[in-house]
Amino acid sequence: MDKHCHSHHEENTATSSSHQEECGCHDHCCCNHHDEHNPHHEESDSCGCACGCHAQNGHDHAHGAARQWVLFAIAATVALVTWILQSLVEHHFLVFPHSEWTRYGYLVAYFFAAQTVFKGAWNGLRKGQVFNEFFLMLIATVGAIALGDYPEAVGVMLFYLLGENLQGLAVGRARKSIASLVALRPDTCTLVNETSGVTQMCCPKDVALGSLLHVERGARVPLDGVLCEVPAVITEGNPYTAAQFDTAALTGESVARKVVVGERVMSGYIVMDRSIYLRTDRTLGEDALSRILQMVEDAATRKAPAEQMLTKIARIYTPVVVALAALLVVVPALVQWVVPQSDIVLSDWVYRALVFLVASCPCALVLSIPLSYFAGIGRASKRGVLFKGGLHLDAVTQIDTVVFDKTGTLTTGIVTLQDGMDSGAEGAFSVSNDEARATSKAAVETLQQMGIHTVMLSGDYTEAVDALAQQLGLDEWHSRLLPEDKLHHVERLMSEGRKVAFVGDGINDAPVLARAHVGFAMGAGGTDAAVETADVVLATDDPLRVADAIRAGRSTRRLVWENVILAIGIKTIVLLLSAFGLAGMWAAVFADTGVVLLCVLNVLRPRR
Repeated sequence: MDKHCHSHHEENTATSSSHQEECGCHDHCCCNHHDEHNPHHEESDSCGCACGCHAQNGHDHAHGAARQWVLFAIAATVALVTWILQSLVEHHFLVFPHSEWTRYGYLVAYFFAAQTVFKGAWNGLRKGQVFNEFFLMLIATVGAIALGDYPEAVGVMLFYLLGENLQGLAVGRARKSIASLVALRPDTCTLVNETSGVTQMCCPKDVALGSLLHVERGARVPLDGVLCEVPAVITEGNPYTAAQFDTAALTGESVARKVVVGERVMSGYIVMDRSIYLRTDRTLGEDALSRILQMVEDAATRKAPAEQMLTKIARIYTPVVVALAALLVVVPALVQWVVPQSDIVLSDWVYRALVFLVASCPCALVLSIPLSYFAGIGRASKRGVLFKGGLHLDAVTQIDTVVFDKTGTLTTGIVTLQDGMDSGAEGAFSVSNDEARATSKAAVETLQQMGIHTVMLSGDYTEAVDALAQQLGLDEWHSRLLPEDKLHHVERLMSEGRKVAFVGDGINDAPVLARAHVGFAMGAGGTDAAVETADVVLATDDPLRVADAIRAGRSTRRLVWENVILAIGIKTIVLLLSAFGLAGMWAAVFADTGVVLLCVLNVLRPRR
């Protein structure tokens, strides 16, 4: 998408800011609109509105993340102090009347570190999902405590809490409010009294349908309306029959659009050549910018997150190992009950069952899976591909269709109005660098070689879109599209069973970025709205990096499965040995922390 008219954008921003205090109702207007047109707002966890009415939500999220780190710090500190005291007592450097009490410090550390697991197990229990990874971690660590291995229990919980906190850092900004979307709308409107010609400033929410508005040259249109001639009551200003607008915010067009008197003008357009008058035909909430905002919110809520691999594994793994551990106690107990004279020592079998549970603790899986994604995210970032979380790194592995925006994504067009010139003058408008990026053709060819269908959706004129599509060799392309048209095309592809990634850079791309299975945004030249909405950011604006992102996802998926097989394989061997009494706690610890180290080494080994 092409950028705003640079010669007047700063002037427009300054004008808007100067009136914001006078109006004093921007936040109020936006918040009221959002509540009215999104009745499910309170039920939604994801919101695209950045009007300030969600500041408290953002604060809550930040507070929750800080609380997790505080819990980790407290638990780690208490555990460390306890270990030091216990070591001093064991080496007789300190003497306590009840030296065994020192170990109970581990219980305090366990309480702080395990709160997330407690909550996860409780929520699963309420939903009828008893056998999840949280439940297994609880019974495994409680088993370790029962065996007197307090440090092991605390270590498992500390590792898990650390992994959760690191994951939170990676995805913390994945779905923040799109501040620049609402910022496109001026805080004030200039309302014209058609009887006296007197103008007054007011908020967009106070403008009635059919009102006459005045918009200065270089300013942004606040509401949808019809372009009008200069009213007879106005004696200043030259008459006009048409006006030029920068429509990049809504259509992504690389050239200015000429609108004739009587034709519609949408909110978000920038008046490029002269001050104009328009009669509103849509109120706040029904205008173009509001519809884009609503589409972002709706698309985000329909984009269900993929179920994490660890949870899928735990649904099978957890009940199996719990049942097996129970059998290690129940079966000998039944045999002893049926044959009282048998030499079965039930306490030995209880010990075996507890060792079995400790060995089955999913610490290696809990750590190695997110660590694999972190490593994949780090490797991708070195190539200028910034993933907002492991979820998206996993999602790109299934992409079979990549949809590109045109201007600002596959090309680098910027529309400008020469200072001091009227739109009627020759050379008043210029489009700089509206040509394909150096790597665009290679990007399309690489994706096609990977078996991926390539599509271009653009608001630009048909001739320009056709020429570029043929130059790059795209599989499919469409032109003259509004944001809702782009969204419909992406949803059509998705309804055909395709896994769709969308690559864009502008405000008008935000709804599609949110709706696609994976959204890619141009990080250097893209708008804040696109960057905040997208799942992946291309830091160098290089479309060839889309293929790199998909390769990174596939490589990471292989790494994850390697670690899953490694962890489960070793644990299976130790579990079998412990069931027959051939493995003690040392083997259980190896099956837990030892496997963690092996998985970490596997993650860190050099890869292509």
